[in-house]
Amino acid sequence: MKPKKLSAFTITYDRLVREVITDAKIASPIDSTMAPYDLKAIWDTGATSSVITETLARHLKLPVTGKVKVLGVNSSEIVNTYIVDIYLPNMVIIQGVTVTEAKNLGPGEIHLLIGMDIIRNGDFAITNKDLKTTFSFQMPSDQSIDFVPRAITINERHNRIAEEKKRALKNKRKCRKNK
Repeated sequence: MKPKKLSAFTITYDRLVREVITDAKIASPIDSTMAPYDLKAIWDTGATSSVITETLARHLKLPVTGKVKVLGVNSSEIVNTYIVDIYLPNMVIIQGVTVTEAKNLGPGEIHLLIGMDIIRNGDFAITNKDLKTTFSFQMPSDQSIDFVPRAITINERHNRIAEEKKRALKNKRKCRKNK
């Protein structure tokens, strides 16, 4: 069996972020003359599927491929679906993605929401060391991330150091007392 090629990217923000927003591109797999369109994408682990704005669908003249009922936090509605190719940073490409449409995806110029339909196909990690958020994504998934073994090792080391300090302090007091 031929090993699958890994595609990945990492973005480090210069601060802690509340939203993971990346550059992306969209193209139509149906219209090969369409150049990939640059846009901003927001990543949302609470969304079951990926979404584009109505504005983007109209601008790109994407053909409607169906309709589906979408359930939101406070409502449900029937919306159009489209098929798109999504280009993420560092040429991570997901082809033939069925996306739904939304009137908007929040303030600003965000026209693509990356949902769990894409995220579940790879490894998704966010760290916040030194007050800087780092986001990394790779496809396909090839490993599990488990922070627990490292936490146990570090905590055991801290406990040993604390015990050594207590013993040293106790010995120091004992020496003073014997003088």
